[in-house]
Amino acid sequence: MLAVWDLKTRRQLKHCKLESGGDAISFSNSGKYLVLGFMNGTMFALDDNFKALSKMRDRAGVSIQCLKFSPDDSILAAGGHDQMIMTYSVERNFKPMKKLRGLDTTVWQMDFSLDSQTLICDSMTYFYA
Repeated sequence: MLAVWDLKTRRQLKHCKLESGGDAISFSNSGKYLVLGFMNGTMFALDDNFKALSKMRDRAGVSIQCLKFSPDDSILAAGGHDQMIMTYSVERNFKPMKKLRGLDTTVWQMDFSLDSQTLICDSMTYFYA
C-alpha cells in the first residue's frame, strides 16, 4: 500500500493498493509526479492524485534500487540490481532515453548536477562520476 500522510494532523490524506512490493520511490521536484520502482522491475509514474500516467516494464525481473528526478524534472534516472541506470524523458511520458552501463554492482544512490546535465552515482563498491 502507498499512503500520503499529513504530518501536522497525523491523518492519512490518500492511499492506493500496489501490485507488488516496492524498493524505490521518488517525487519530482515540482511535486507533480511520483514514480515507484518495484522488486519485479516494473515502474509506475503517477500524478499527484495517484492517477497512473505510465507503466515502465523494460527492466522485467530486476529490482529497482533507486530513482532520481533531475532538478528541472525533465529526466528520471532509475538504477537497479542489473548494474545499469536507465534514463527516461519525463516530458515524453517517461519514454526510455539511454542505458548507462559499466557498474560492477547494484546502483546504490544517484544525483544530478544543478544544471541537470551530469548524473553521478554510487554503486555498492565504487563511486562513479
